[in-house]
Amino acid sequence: MRKPIITTAIETVTPRRAEAYLRANKQNRTPRSSYVASLARDMATGRWRFNGEPLIFSADGTLMDGQHRLMAVLESNTPVQLLVVRGVAPDAFASIDCGRSRTAGDVFKIEGVKNYSTVAAAAHLLWRHRNGGLSGAMTPTTAERVDIKTSDPGLLDALDYVLSGDTRVFRRIIPPSFMAFFLYCAREVDSHKADLFVDGLKTGDGLTKRSPVKVLRERLIENSSQINGKSLGVTPQRYLVFAAWRGFRDGRQMIKLQLPKRGTEGGKVFRAEHFEF
Repeated sequence: MRKPIITTAIETVTPRRAEAYLRANKQNRTPRSSYVASLARDMATGRWRFNGEPLIFSADGTLMDGQHRLMAVLESNTPVQLLVVRGVAPDAFASIDCGRSRTAGDVFKIEGVKNYSTVAAAAHLLWRHRNGGLSGAMTPTTAERVDIKTSDPGLLDALDYVLSGDTRVFRRIIPPSFMAFFLYCAREVDSHKADLFVDGLKTGDGLTKRSPVKVLRERLIENSSQINGKSLGVTPQRYLVFAAWRGFRDGRQMIKLQLPKRGTEGGKVFRAEHFEF
């Protein structure tokens, strides 16, 4: 059997060339529009980097790998450099793109960042807060999370503060990644009160009966011990934290924390203003 002739080249793939290459896309998986959008953002903002990951064409010219990147070139209207490999045997298609993608946590681990997975999760939340809100559907790329970690060093300081001292109860009732994001943003509103809020939530020390922090802490402890699927989901937990924070920030007292009233179809209604600092 004759061996295929493999060729490689680095090409500047323009939107026009991407469109032409996509016409050879005859057997690929259904594209994910959210992934295309995230790649397009990286390309449009200059975060895209040439990394040697190739576009792959078979010996008969069929596109075997690279449709998301080509669609992102079109969506961003931005030329990018890509390695292009041609001449791959068609029966190699099943083995292409089967590996696990490198996450922001993987990148931070390689960089030697402490608590790398938690940092990545906190950066994810901060990016979403700035791009459509926590209730939005947009998801940051790995490059966008790395940028957050680099441009917002206070996020790492917030995580160190969250994880300081005795956190055994704290870790059980609320994810440290969320609280690191929360503390970082709350400090921009009132640094002193933000630290007091987290201190009280961690230890429960010095809280009055009607302190919003005490009410929140007791609610979250109760929630963490619920079984049979009766515990609060992620969004309701976050809602309660924000509600307690605004009460504490404004010097109000509370007896209890309530979730929003049910909507017309029985679901809880969470709006962007519920997650404002």
